[in-house]
Amino acid sequence: MNEFLRLYNNPSEGVNTPLDCEAHRIIERNRKVIESLLKIVILCGKQGLPFRGHRNDNVNWVLDKDCGNDGIFVEIIRFRAETDPILANHLVSAPKYAKYTSKTIQNELISAVGQKIQKEILDEVKRAHFYSVIADEVTDAANKEELSIVLRYFTEDVANICGQCYDGASNMSGAKSGCKTIIQKEAPLAMYFHCAAHRLNLALVSSCSILAFKSAESCIGEIARFFSYSAKRQRLLDKAVEVKSSSESRANKLIDSCITRWVERIESYTIFMELLHEAIHSSLDAMAHPRLHTDLGTDWGWDGETVTRANGFLFQLQSPSFLVSFHILQVMTLLKDLTEKLQMQAIDVIYAYNAITSVVSTFKSLRQQ
Repeated sequence: MNEFLRLYNNPSEGVNTPLDCEAHRIIERNRKVIESLLKIVILCGKQGLPFRGHRNDNVNWVLDKDCGNDGIFVEIIRFRAETDPILANHLVSAPKYAKYTSKTIQNELISAVGQKIQKEILDEVKRAHFYSVIADEVTDAANKEELSIVLRYFTEDVANICGQCYDGASNMSGAKSGCKTIIQKEAPLAMYFHCAAHRLNLALVSSCSILAFKSAESCIGEIARFFSYSAKRQRLLDKAVEVKSSSESRANKLIDSCITRWVERIESYTIFMELLHEAIHSSLDAMAHPRLHTDLGTDWGWDGETVTRANGFLFQLQSPSFLVSFHILQVMTLLKDLTEKLQMQAIDVIYAYNAITSVVSTFKSLRQQ
């Protein structure tokens, strides 16, 4: 009875008190560990770094031993643990299932950070006086469709959407059931704008739909892949650039053209133009007629398929239809600057109008020459 009264009058001396203190200590320690891991996730995301290595499921956490490369996420954890004793102790002493470093936990941490960022953006938008929406879809390297959504807003008090900018697809711009129409039912002042850069791209695609031009584009793409898919052919092109080319840029690697956006092909076409008359033509001719280009070497030993394809490319490059189309391509490269201006963040109607007028004037002067 006396013991009961003592504990009743002094609850801090009870058994549950030290247990609760230990539990709180463990919770605080784990929170600090998670905080460190979240900072690493944010760092990797901010810098666009891949997380995983080849052996993430069997990581050796002996910190004073060189365990090879286990991926950026794990290696940054090791680096941080050198100056973070709480994290270091956790990695060494925690059971395998509670280290919070597995690929599953990595995905959960990435998702948590993403949700937090999204919530903060949405909270700011809700407090904004005006905001607009820009959305576009593109196919990534894995041929999967990715939708990008951009919100532009002023941080004030009233929530009103005042603008929308999409491509011209019917599901986005349709007058009856398009995205812009659905939004305008909720926000009548949300004016819809067809992306100016996208409209320029559509105009270029439409104007270049003739068969001869498409054949020229296809030829350029095939030649780029012909060299880039073979290290041996690329070495010959490098040699030709070194020996034959007088271009100031000294580009030596052809770039395959973009499939979805015409204006993004300009860079690949520009490099092709710089190398065509000297390096590319000489390389192809050296494959077809090696004895005529001893300055590029005579011990290449090209197989029959390479010689045949090189001859075919030479024939295409010398055809009148290609030469005319190629000249048009040279003119079209003038639109690269306009495309970049139309995608500027701070662009306005007057600036866009002046940029377009300038390009139109340039085309008119070229036509009169």
